Amino acid sequence: MTKPTKTCVACRTRHVRCDGEQPCSRCAASKSECLYVASQRGKRRHAQQQPEFPTDQDLNAILQGSNVSPASCFDSCPEFAPWALQDSSDELMSMSNSLGVDLSPPTAPLFDMNWLPDPASITTESCKQIDFAAGDVSIMPSESAMVETDRYLASFYRYAFAAHPFVLPHHDLLRLRDLHDSMRTVLAAMRWIGSLYVDVQPRLRSELYQQAHDLIYDPRAPRDGFLVQAMLLLLVGLDGNADQRKAREVLENAEQLAIEIGLHRASFASLHGRGVPILEESWRRTWWSLYSTEAMVTAAHRRTDFALCNVASDVGLPCEEDQYLSGDIPDPLSFDDLEARGFATEELAFSSFAYLILSAHTLGFFLRKSRSIDHLDDGTQTEARLASWSLSLPANKRDALRNDGQPDEIMFQALMMRHAISIMVHEVHAKLDKLPAITVNHCMSLTAEIGAQPSDMHTFHAITSARAISRMVMCHHSVVSHVHFFTCVVTLSSIVHLGRWALMPAGNGDHEALRELLRLNMGALKERSRVWKAAAISHEQVASVAKDLFRMKQRGAIR
Repeated sequence: MTKPTKTCVACRTRHVRCDGEQPCSRCAASKSECLYVASQRGKRRHAQQQPEFPTDQDLNAILQGSNVSPASCFDSCPEFAPWALQDSSDELMSMSNSLGVDLSPPTAPLFDMNWLPDPASITTESCKQIDFAAGDVSIMPSESAMVETDRYLASFYRYAFAAHPFVLPHHDLLRLRDLHDSMRTVLAAMRWIGSLYVDVQPRLRSELYQQAHDLIYDPRAPRDGFLVQAMLLLLVGLDGNADQRKAREVLENAEQLAIEIGLHRASFASLHGRGVPILEESWRRTWWSLYSTEAMVTAAHRRTDFALCNVASDVGLPCEEDQYLSGDIPDPLSFDDLEARGFATEELAFSSFAYLILSAHTLGFFLRKSRSIDHLDDGTQTEARLASWSLSLPANKRDALRNDGQPDEIMFQALMMRHAISIMVHEVHAKLDKLPAITVNHCMSLTAEIGAQPSDMHTFHAITSARAISRMVMCHHSVVSHVHFFTCVVTLSSIVHLGRWALMPAGNGDHEALRELLRLNMGALKERSRVWKAAAISHEQVASVAKDLFRMKQRGAIR
């Protein structure tokens, strides 16, 4: 199906799909004027069209020394939706160092940010210290200068922004210079996250972390939305570096602060958005990112306390990623609109972020059910929600690609979470040998519970989602650009593969295909370990079990 490349003003205003014709079918039916406006995409490269943005000379100064052209993330990518699965023995795509230096990959950003500075081409002081003992946080390097030239910020936007698109886009960060002093906490957290993707001495990376941590927990730090953003980044980085206890503590602090300042209310965006649509959208994204991040932490570490799922919120839904990047922010739809999909008189077009929120909401529903007495007998309602989620996806959301052909990281996360929930729902009743993978427990694990009557249906759902996750690994050149929690989801997929392999007769025709999926997952974990310590631990655990199973299969010790 061809994806429409443009939307008329009338359809955009009403949040409905447009067929891109002239006139479109909706306008023709209503006999109304059908107008199209020029796309805002790409205007960041032609700043003269928007005088309030930096000039071409400003951007050229930033671009000096950068000649990086990101490779296409999709040469040929089969769909990995649950309705289009098949085994494949394709090897995990290798990373190329297009920057010409020893950078931790990825080599291609998930958004078209070729105008950003190459982190390796910027020479600045390695790490500017803050003398907290003297009680002075004002000596942080000039924020405005740092935004334009800092190597670690450039790395964050090139490699990590797509997975955490609640902070301001880089172009708007350059434009809204009056915010920089207020943003020192989140800027420090962004620098630390950015440092994880580039070649830097461990001592300097540790100093960047300490700088971010001390700024965030300084008693004089303003208790505002920027502090919530900083905490969000800090907790993701901590969890990715295998400090789950500290990450959970920061998450709880962020949630308490968010409720305290009213981030969960729709009025927060307008009260603190300074009349700037992009900033208002950033605040909406911050709340929903906190919500979805808690969902990921809860799922990844098999917890049952999803606190924000019980918080009443009327915050509008985030817009599409290309709208956020272009600054073309529409009036937000509501969560009630999302819940009413399929029953509304007019079909609305929801953003990828909306589907991520819906995945997180489904996890909350499953956790509530799992705490009930009869939870071992009840996976039907959650599976119905997952099936409805999948079937309601429009065609342009099923492959995690944007309309311009670039990867859609947020939709990727939504699909990733959907498949993880499916495994969590069905693994209790699935025909899997859980014993071999009992030592795979750092990032994600199966429950110790076993249903009274393992069934083929539950086994099918668990295996289908595990295979879907493996296929997601193949669809991007850079597996390290994804959110850290993809490590946990790949680990969960690997555990299902191991449990299935342990029960599989040696002569089974799926034997080799299953081994290839395990190799694929292990390759992804190994590649991600270049950035995340949690991935290194998970890779070691999965590889150890896989090697033991392989040797036992060779000796005929298992069937």
